[in-house]
Amino acid sequence: GILPIPTLIGPIFLPFVAVMSLGLVLDVVATSRLTRQVIANEARWRALLDNIRLLVVGLDCDGRISYVNPHLCEVIGYSSDEMLGSSFQPYISSKDLSEVQARFTGSIEGELEELTQSRIRTKAGQDRIIRWSNVLLYDENGSVSGTIGIGSDLTEQLQAEQALRDTQLTLEHARSLNMLGELSAALAHELSQPLTAILANAQAGRRFMSRDHPDLAEVRAILDDIVKDDTRATGVIQRLRDLMHPGPINIESCDLHEIIRDALDMSQVDLEACDISVDLDLGAKHFVIQAGRVELQQVILNIVNNARQAMMACSVRNLTISTVDENGSLLVNIGDTGPGISEELLPRIFEPFLTNHREGFGMGLAICRRLLDLHGGKIAAKNIPAGGVEFSVKIPTETSYSE
Repeated sequence: GILPIPTLIGPIFLPFVAVMSLGLVLDVVATSRLTRQVIANEARWRALLDNIRLLVVGLDCDGRISYVNPHLCEVIGYSSDEMLGSSFQPYISSKDLSEVQARFTGSIEGELEELTQSRIRTKAGQDRIIRWSNVLLYDENGSVSGTIGIGSDLTEQLQAEQALRDTQLTLEHARSLNMLGELSAALAHELSQPLTAILANAQAGRRFMSRDHPDLAEVRAILDDIVKDDTRATGVIQRLRDLMHPGPINIESCDLHEIIRDALDMSQVDLEACDISVDLDLGAKHFVIQAGRVELQQVILNIVNNARQAMMACSVRNLTISTVDENGSLLVNIGDTGPGISEELLPRIFEPFLTNHREGFGMGLAICRRLLDLHGGKIAAKNIPAGGVEFSVKIPTETSYSE
């Protein structure tokens, strides 16, 4: 009863009131600072989403559009005012609508597909193919409040890929036609010699048979030549088929010198008709190799035939063939006394359809290179300073067949 109650209690509780007031002020300041941070963060995220060159769309739980960025509006052709608050369904292609609707329903129920692809329909009525990356949005209670999708437009990329596939198909078709052309030209080139020989022998046989007393032994020899040339023509067709459709060739032990002599025997009539002399420098050593006998014979035949055609208009007609053992490979050099090859064409003479000969198809040397490639060998050509061309054929002593 000495002091009034308010006078006694006021000084006691004043510090508590001050502390509580200070805490309230600090909470207000902290809340204000957090609010500014949230606003700043929201501004940064919005600036990012508004300027990113990806399609961004937000949907609420009812499938209504809650956010679209400018790039999506640019691609789809609608303004944000037209899209915000509307359902997403009118903007999905009818081809994908049911699937997209099922995926959205599953996402709201917690079964989110993070990566999806669908077609959207633009205001101009075109379909754009979009690949979406999807995430769920949650409210303060932890419940799903919607989804947000970030998409990239694949339309031009997929169109370019389809155009590339179409181009590849066109090129493959052109390659097949080119192969057919090469096969036709190669057949015409390779069959011309045996067919010409068959015709010449048949005409000769007919002349012999028209005599009063035909020499049957001579006729028999002519018929044997016809059979041999026919067999040779059949072999040409089979070899060219194998050349266009690679398969295992018959690798065997064979004497390279024997192969060269056999090729010269086949060309003897043509060489004699063109008054071409042949100089051989094969040496006494037998060059035994593991290779395809018929294929190498074809290589020698083609080179000899090219040399014969090159020397047709020359006064000096000489063919030289020599062999050399060179570091595990056998080197066959075949030279002529023709006019040589222009420096412009020399690097390209093994390309198909490239020829200097009026009656040629430009396939002989291309076939030679292909056959030697199968043996792991090489072929090269150079002009001889005195005039003419020398072909060098390098063949490994042990052939490993390559498809």
